[in-house]
Amino acid sequence: MVNKKTEISCAVLAGGKSKRLNGENKALLKIGEKSNLEKIIVFAKKYFCETIIISNHPPHYQEHTGVRIFKDIFTDIGPLGGIHSALKNAKGKAVFFFPCDMPFINIELVENEIAEFIKSKCEIIVPKIKDFYEPLHSIYSVSVIDKLEKHIKNTTDLSVRSFFPKANVNFWELKDNEVNRKSFININTMHDLHKALELHKTKMESNKMEISSFKNIIKYRNSVRSEIKDQVVNEMILNLAINYKNLSFMTCSPEYLEELTAGYLITSGIISESNGLVALKYEESKNIMHIDLEDNSVIKDMIFSKLKPVGCGAGTLLFVQNGLKPFISDKISITKEKISEIMNEFNKSSELFLATGGVHSAAISDGNSILVMREDIGRHNAIDKVIGNMYLTRNSLNDKIILTSGRISSEIVLKIIYAGIRMIISRSAPTQKAIELAEENGITLIGFARSTNFNIYSHFERVNFELM
Repeated sequence: MVNKKTEISCAVLAGGKSKRLNGENKALLKIGEKSNLEKIIVFAKKYFCETIIISNHPPHYQEHTGVRIFKDIFTDIGPLGGIHSALKNAKGKAVFFFPCDMPFINIELVENEIAEFIKSKCEIIVPKIKDFYEPLHSIYSVSVIDKLEKHIKNTTDLSVRSFFPKANVNFWELKDNEVNRKSFININTMHDLHKALELHKTKMESNKMEISSFKNIIKYRNSVRSEIKDQVVNEMILNLAINYKNLSFMTCSPEYLEELTAGYLITSGIISESNGLVALKYEESKNIMHIDLEDNSVIKDMIFSKLKPVGCGAGTLLFVQNGLKPFISDKISITKEKISEIMNEFNKSSELFLATGGVHSAAISDGNSILVMREDIGRHNAIDKVIGNMYLTRNSLNDKIILTSGRISSEIVLKIIYAGIRMIISRSAPTQKAIELAEENGITLIGFARSTNFNIYSHFERVNFELM
């Protein structure tokens, strides 16, 4: 299995007129929170020496930094022209081709395909399931470029398969199972698109666990004993692993586990601008979230401060030493009226708390309204979930406000410093250490925000008391 960068380029074939898809750009279609192209670019950073986009419409992709874009050299000959252009322009010794219309990337399959290509020393590797070949989820050695040019100039059959007899091809046999077949699902028609959306929805629903349950209890109130069914919150232990090695664990509510993990990595300082998140894969049978970073090896060199969360569940909070984001001056501000308005909205939105009384809540606000809200048995977890949501949906945090139902301790302030957030509002109290950290790191800390009342403990200048 390959788990580091190779001397292989990644090429996204983003051509095609999409006539059967009403002209929709396949590369920019979203199955989930990211477009097909975004998924490939993020994923490619870990395994490939570069990413190339092959398209005859370069302006469509100019917003994607760190990639090179090329047109077909031989035009109007279909995918074979895109393969030729990528091989001609690649910096790597080989090129891994990803069609832009395959939304379900299988990381394990890609790793194994790279390993098989290197091991077999072939010129081209093409995955195969029984009689089905996928010539566009394949690796081509740059050494075939001359043979390919000659083939294009001297044949009328310009299908990709027509070239295979001219090269040393490894038709790599895969098991015929649901996982492998799903990896090669592509979107050519509106029917294909609806089917892919349904598959994604089914996966999300199957991964969703019950967050509460009903138990038979005896209730004693005002000297009266009664037997009732009471709604209680469910709890699970989530283990986090990088390179199949345990990183940490936490007790949490069993929902939004990817958001929780992403937020935990951000607020621990593990995810950074130089080492982003590639993928998360949940192993349900063992309650393990497998984490794939652009560079997994950096973990062994990180020096962590380990803290036990104050008063909220089992587990360990990790903080990378010397990983705090420097304070950068900002223009974030809020009026006294908006503090009361958004906190009243926040308190009314705590559905699971109102039903069970057993969870904490956290939310992200832009100062005008609540953008996302999550609940969890742990206040740290609830904060990680909303931060993780913003990261996974590619929203900035440095101009946002975090709201929490829980006490603001020093670990909570550390988390928002790592996330780059500059204002926190809670309906509860802060600790002395939390106030000191907030003051030192440019954080506006507001506590006891209830009804029209609140206390400001640090960086008062961001709250506007002028009459509206």
